[in-house]
Amino acid sequence: MKKNLLVISQVPPPFHGSTVMTQVFLETLDSLGFSFRLVDRRFSKSLSSVGRFNLSKVASSVGLTVRLMSGIVSVRPRQVIFFMTNRTASFLVDVLLSEVLRLFKVPVIGYIHTQGFEALAKKGKLWESLVRRLLGSAETLVCLSPSLEADVRRLAPKAMLTSIGNTPFAAPMPVAVEKTDAKAVLFLSNFIAEKGIDEFLDLGHRFAAAGSALRFVAAGAPTDDAQLAQLRESASWNTEIVGAVHGDSKWRLLGETSVLVFPSRYPFEAQPLVIVEAMSVGLPVVAYAIGGVGDLVIDGETGLLLAPGDAVGFEAALKSLDESPGMVESMGSAARDRYDSNHSRASYERAWNDVLAD
Repeated sequence: MKKNLLVISQVPPPFHGSTVMTQVFLETLDSLGFSFRLVDRRFSKSLSSVGRFNLSKVASSVGLTVRLMSGIVSVRPRQVIFFMTNRTASFLVDVLLSEVLRLFKVPVIGYIHTQGFEALAKKGKLWESLVRRLLGSAETLVCLSPSLEADVRRLAPKAMLTSIGNTPFAAPMPVAVEKTDAKAVLFLSNFIAEKGIDEFLDLGHRFAAAGSALRFVAAGAPTDDAQLAQLRESASWNTEIVGAVHGDSKWRLLGETSVLVFPSRYPFEAQPLVIVEAMSVGLPVVAYAIGGVGDLVIDGETGLLLAPGDAVGFEAALKSLDESPGMVESMGSAARDRYDSNHSRASYERAWNDVLAD
């Protein structure tokens, strides 16, 4: 086995971008032969509690600090891979953890899986000093793309910056997914307002009113059962609300559609895994140009990119793809090629092996 590592992050549940990324990363460490231990920074057990303060999270932060110190003493890690966050409460806990790592003089690789550090620093001098302190605890900062490095470059000038693109969890071989419905449009994300579920339902209503043959499918985790029932009640006849899907069910759903839509306006959007998953099976994507989405969706090549909030443009983009099956096919092929080059599990493993071997 290669050198001992500690990983500070959270695995599912709940299922969202950073927890799935952690699971993929741990699998990669195992595949590469590294010995590691996860220090699970579990604050939220459900999507409804993500980003919300409660006293149990305070208690969890104390326990997390103790577990980190215990892990350092028992494992004696050569490096710590620290999934750094910038949601206010979690960020403050991360600052505390970074001070523990400084105290024990453990080399740190910061894994930047979201954006928003620059925005947090602009809240005031104290916040900027704390952001600099957290990012400055890392010798290396791994971002998801070169364009997203800009969010931390000014605040961590001494750290080495490098980029490793996202890769999906358990992506099937290309032959395992066959397109069975050229008239289906898929929304695949958690059902929170900022991810665009309401806008997707509105698209379904507008296409239904126009007599379009397009079928709309929304899959993702609701905040609770009441929301799922409400969404199903408000959906038009051409729209199916599936709810949460994982594993083979998710990949089958991707295989039954021809276009993925991503109308997210989530302020911390970085490099959405769902878009990478769509690329892996040759789906073009229609999305808002937010965060690092433009690194994945190359307008006119692997999909269509719209200004955030341009609902009219979004509708027009879907109409143009519906009327041009050849465009859907060529964009899907280009998306698959881009996935093979930049986001395959093999390329991800090679990149992380290079970083950890230094």
